[in-house]
Amino acid sequence: MSRRSSRNIVLSLAAAALGIAFLVPAPSYAAGAQSGKPDQAAAAAPAAPDAQQAMAAYAKLAAPGPQHQRLASLVGTWKVTGKGWMAPGQPPSEMTGVNTATAIMGGRYIQSVHSGSFMGMKFEGRETDGYDNVTHEYWATWMDSMGTGVTVSRGTCDDPCKTLTETGDEVDPMTGKTQKNRIVTTFVDADTYTMQMYMVGGAPDGGDFKMMELTAKRQK
Repeated sequence: MSRRSSRNIVLSLAAAALGIAFLVPAPSYAAGAQSGKPDQAAAAAPAAPDAQQAMAAYAKLAAPGPQHQRLASLVGTWKVTGKGWMAPGQPPSEMTGVNTATAIMGGRYIQSVHSGSFMGMKFEGRETDGYDNVTHEYWATWMDSMGTGVTVSRGTCDDPCKTLTETGDEVDPMTGKTQKNRIVTTFVDADTYTMQMYMVGGAPDGGDFKMMELTAKRQK
């Protein structure tokens, strides 16, 4: 069982317990009733939440919505081509690969496996994309064969969600310092999307330095 599924079960049980707890009178309330005195504390207490209402609210937050349907357009097999820059002013290196994306957990998340080559080396990356109904943010995790860490990015998409912009922090392996990256994904059409990745403030003039640009074409 995963940590997330365990968390869901715990929260569900907690919601049910919350309803039960509010049905049991506290000792001070009971004492007031036995003495025949008005229980002002009980009268001032807020109404107890209904366990079924709490469960219904939680189920609504856990249900996939239109944002998850938008991410579902990433499902499929894609041919990816692009360029990557190691530093400002240096010539780019060509990138090629294949990305296979599938929907998991009832469409709540999109899981992608990237394989290809970069700078003459084989490359593998794994990505998970989602939308958090609680924080109202798109998010993505990324890990690859060129490192041992994970990058978490969060952001928003314009209406009607043609350009998705996310930012995240990662540690520069050369300096050991944390740097902020910005990833811009543009949904060009049903069979094409592009992605640009920038190092925020990484250009010599203080602007953003483009580290990568990719174009993905649907194969199936």
